[in-house]
Amino acid sequence: MKIKLFAISALFIGIFSACNENSVDTKGISDELQNRKIVRVTESEIFDLANKTGEEAVKKIIESSKRRSEALAKEKKTEEAVLACNYSSIHNLDSLANAIDVFKINRIDTNFKSKIILSEIEAQLLDAYKYNKENKLEMKPNLQAINDTLFVYMSPIMVSTQCIALSDQTKEKSTSEFQGIWSIYLKKRDIVLTIQKESKKK
Repeated sequence: MKIKLFAISALFIGIFSACNENSVDTKGISDELQNRKIVRVTESEIFDLANKTGEEAVKKIIESSKRRSEALAKEKKTEEAVLACNYSSIHNLDSLANAIDVFKINRIDTNFKSKIILSEIEAQLLDAYKYNKENKLEMKPNLQAINDTLFVYMSPIMVSTQCIALSDQTKEKSTSEFQGIWSIYLKKRDIVLTIQKESKKK
């Protein structure tokens, strides 16, 4: 009798174990392990993506302003079209930052004046831009780390020849090519998280 009970018990244990094996969510476990995987990020990767993010942000501003200017020009609203293409119609920089998914945006005017206090690094970059402008040297975008948590991507604001030609059709003062400097602020943490997220997809 004991032997039979043991055999029955063993049978139930075997069936129970088999059921447990079949019910294991291997995909879920795999996904969980993948999510827990440590992704090492180098400073070079962070800098490269921050630079690319800054470039993309400026590109979005240019494309958005161009579309708006062209639409206004078609409606024969020339003066408004000029304000759009030379970026003068952009007033709410916080909304712009949210729209293009960056931390913050500052616009430095054509006299190299900023409405907000600049960090030491930004001030140095601004002096370099001013020197290049006064000496008719090329002004290129530049990415720098302000501190351990924040980057700034500074880029000259240059309007197109089409915008200048459009402004010549108005009674207003002709638009000059140089319209100031964009300062695009990027959180280092956001850059790192983006790299880690993309790495886990691979």
